[in-house]
Amino acid sequence: EEQLAVPLGRPAAVFGLHGQLAPLAWALAEAAPGTRLGYVQTAGGALPGGLSGVVRELRRRGLLAGHLTAGPAFGGEGEAITAAGAIQHGLAGLGWDAAVCGPGPGILGSGSALGHGGMVAMDTAHAALALGCPTLVVARMSGGDPRPRHRGVSHHSRTVFELLLAPVTVALPEGFDGEVPARHDVRRVPADLAGYRASGLPASTMGRALEEDPAFFAAALAAGTVLAGLTAEAGA
Repeated sequence: EEQLAVPLGRPAAVFGLHGQLAPLAWALAEAAPGTRLGYVQTAGGALPGGLSGVVRELRRRGLLAGHLTAGPAFGGEGEAITAAGAIQHGLAGLGWDAAVCGPGPGILGSGSALGHGGMVAMDTAHAALALGCPTLVVARMSGGDPRPRHRGVSHHSRTVFELLLAPVTVALPEGFDGEVPARHDVRRVPADLAGYRASGLPASTMGRALEEDPAFFAAALAAGTVLAGLTAEAGA
């Protein structure tokens, strides 16, 4: 039986929408080439892992070192009963330098304050913190969403930041307005939107192109850059 050894010491990034995965992974690779980033697919999405074209493309390009599905999510290269178990196995068993955790394609939602897939980020962040991972929560941001509750820092992210039981690191892109509770470690960094656009990776969200909603991609790109820094700090 595998023994639990904490703290794991390697970082975990937690996102709320599958569309944040590609820009985060790309920015991490740009900032720290060769980093072994693994993806833990959590609850909160609508489709199984095997249907993610994004994951297939990131694996093909070497931007992801592996794909584990956890809890009700299934269809990855390996499957875990819990997100905590997947994070532990990826970082300690498979030798990932960092983990990125979040739902697969689609997002579950009911229109209520807490009844949506984005809330899984809170549970996953708590698991990562408990395992001793430097934990980054990716802010969902938008400047083009027609729904006011998602503009700036989305209410999905704001709710998670407010309810978390301990501080986490949050990346925000320079040049974009967004507020996060002061108890969290907010790091503002540039986001290379032009570089990501030229990468050929998916550049649309909710039917909006990157040019129509640059804030969404800028926040995920900033998270990848900050995750590279956390990975370097963990290895120091």
